[in-house]
Amino acid sequence: MPDLTTISAEASLWHTAQVPSSYLVDQWPMRCSVISADGRYVAVAGRRGLAHYSISSGRWKTFVNENMENEFQVRGGMCWHQHILVAAVEAGDSFQLRLFSRESALDTSLILHIQELPAAVVLIAPSGEDSLLVYTYDNLLYHYVFARTSSTITLVQVGQIAFHGIVRSPARVRGLSWILPDDQLIEGDPSQDVAVATVVFLVDGKLVLLQPSLNDERKLKYDMRVIAQNVEYYVLMRDMPPLAPAHDPEVSAKVNGDDFSSEEGNGLRDSLWTFEGNDMKVWTEVQDVLRSAPSELGRELPPMVSIPVDFYPLSVLLPKGILLGLEPDLVQRRDVNFAFFRFTIRVSF
Repeated sequence: MPDLTTISAEASLWHTAQVPSSYLVDQWPMRCSVISADGRYVAVAGRRGLAHYSISSGRWKTFVNENMENEFQVRGGMCWHQHILVAAVEAGDSFQLRLFSRESALDTSLILHIQELPAAVVLIAPSGEDSLLVYTYDNLLYHYVFARTSSTITLVQVGQIAFHGIVRSPARVRGLSWILPDDQLIEGDPSQDVAVATVVFLVDGKLVLLQPSLNDERKLKYDMRVIAQNVEYYVLMRDMPPLAPAHDPEVSAKVNGDDFSSEEGNGLRDSLWTFEGNDMKVWTEVQDVLRSAPSELGRELPPMVSIPVDFYPLSVLLPKGILLGLEPDLVQRRDVNFAFFRFTIRVSF
């Protein structure tokens, strides 16, 4: 969108969709929601089952059969891959990844693919154009790729990493992604991703880097370093499909007077953002962090740019260098005996 459209607070630019009352009445409260990368699809999950929505058609899809809806609960999150909804679910004593097509009715007989797992899922995270990271309570990180056939789409496991002795409590992990070298990201064999990927964990409020290396026996090991404290969430989107191509060389953004121009290098594509309650902080080049992180080098991490915000930041629009967030607004009028409460859009450049 053009910059002025992106930051507009006009109500006409926002889409409001009421979750179906038939789903709410049985499955309240809602425990999980996810939106697709292109903004076309939304999915929500309550105590049991799930429902999804298309902005294009304005229609929700829910399970017609109540037994099918109550047969499972989403545990571990959901994500969209194009028009495919991936849900980590618990069904009885089994743990699964289920793939639902937005184009099909919500029916267990129409599930595109079911991937059985030995343990419950902590979280799932899409990576790149066709990869999926799945972290489970048995402290394993699984790497899957989406494989298309003539009639369906499936998940194929291409690697896994065990973090026994590294991550003490999988339940405390609240965020996960990984950083692949550029040559591996563009042309590498996906089965080798686990050997070269730097894993980023958000454990409680600590942002942790796990960097791969080989020990004396030529076996893979990980060096851990805490790179930030008191982090509520972080943003790292260098391998997301909309940002993977080179940016427009004309794009330039200013944050607190610092010119982050993409005329040279990757601009903000490789930036790492953290929100620490009061300030948004950013490393403009995550590769500088990776080069400084190994503990044996004894290096200090590069300084972060701190961006004070007086509203709650929800999203970082990287190509434009814009922080987009919300601020509560309470309006009291003298001619009525009640107040108007609403959220207003706030931005920071």
